[in-house]
Amino acid sequence: HRDLHSFPTRRSSDLNFRDLAVDLNLEVILVAPNRLGVINHVLLSAESIASAGLRLALLILNEVDPEPSLATQTNPSILEELLPVPLYLSPFQNGDFAGALKLIQGTR
Repeated sequence: HRDLHSFPTRRSSDLNFRDLAVDLNLEVILVAPNRLGVINHVLLSAESIASAGLRLALLILNEVDPEPSLATQTNPSILEELLPVPLYLSPFQNGDFAGALKLIQGTR
C-alpha cells in the first residue's frame, strides 16, 4: 500500500497506463475487439504486459459485429490455447461484465 508521499511524480505526457499499473502493482485486464487481427494484437499486448513484470489476469474479447465471421468464431479457442489466462467472450452490445469479474475472482 502506497501513500501519497511515495507516489511517483511524472509529467503527464510521460505517463502511460502500463507505467501506472507497474507503479501500483496492479493485475491487468486486457480488453480487445473480437475481429480479424485480434490474435496478433492480444499476443503483442500480453508480451508487453509480461515484460513490464505485470500479471495478465483476464482477457475480454468484445463482439463488435452481430454477425459472426470465421475469425470471430475461431479467435477465442486459439487464444485460449496460446495464453494461460481466463477468457471472457462478451456478447455484442453487452453492458454487464459480472461474468468476467467472476472469472478473476476464481483465479485468486
